[in-house]
Amino acid sequence: MINHCPHCKKKLSFTEAQLEKIEEALFRLQPGQVIKMGCPHCKVPIELKKEVQPERKDASTFFPGLLDGDIPAESPPAAAAPPAEEVPDRRPQVAGAAPPPPKPPDISWLKTGEYGEKAHNPDDATILILMPDGEGKNQVAEAFKRMDYRIDYAASLGETMEKMVSASYAGVVLHTGFEGGSLAESRVHHHMKWLPMPKRRYIYYVLVGPDLQTLYDLEAFTLSANLVINEKDLGNINVILRKGFHDHETLFHPFLESLKKG
Repeated sequence: MINHCPHCKKKLSFTEAQLEKIEEALFRLQPGQVIKMGCPHCKVPIELKKEVQPERKDASTFFPGLLDGDIPAESPPAAAAPPAEEVPDRRPQVAGAAPPPPKPPDISWLKTGEYGEKAHNPDDATILILMPDGEGKNQVAEAFKRMDYRIDYAASLGETMEKMVSASYAGVVLHTGFEGGSLAESRVHHHMKWLPMPKRRYIYYVLVGPDLQTLYDLEAFTLSANLVINEKDLGNINVILRKGFHDHETLFHPFLESLKKG
């Protein structure tokens, strides 16, 4: 249907009733006949003629006998496509359940009380100990004093958070029950987990508790700590700290030195 006058180029608008009449008139036209209607704008007659639909042709027009099953005998069958080359699956194959995590280390050697040389604090740094009063707290403090660390304590959660924000510590020792709840609810532990890495990497974070497995690196990693100690093993705290410091130094010292040089 024409939308613009071919003479004045203005847009033509028709009501639905007018469109139906025009379409009916065009439908009744014989081939070669035209109807004329005046443009409502320029009044010049516009000629309309019936659009002739092209004859539809199906496949039988171009391929006689195709639909009758009369396919020329001389037409050779199409060759089958060669099978696609099989690409080997190089993805790692997983058979059955995932392997269990490594077992906690054998710490029976702690009873010997020997491991490497005595660790030493060359910078006169301070360790913050957050543990309930008792023998375990005293054992931890004495062990760090032997390595020439200064010791600091906090009596409440408020004092702890204030000190951790305002002071710089070389290490923090936190008992999982220091705040009276679980470790997951501990504000101190949450603070340590989310410390900015430029500060966190220089703090040796030790967790002590009744449910931890001493020197279990995987557990320490999961808890965002450097060392985990079961409180029943605090009698061997000197050896445990020497082993923990040795492993930490071996793993991180080259990285920390490169950061200082950079």
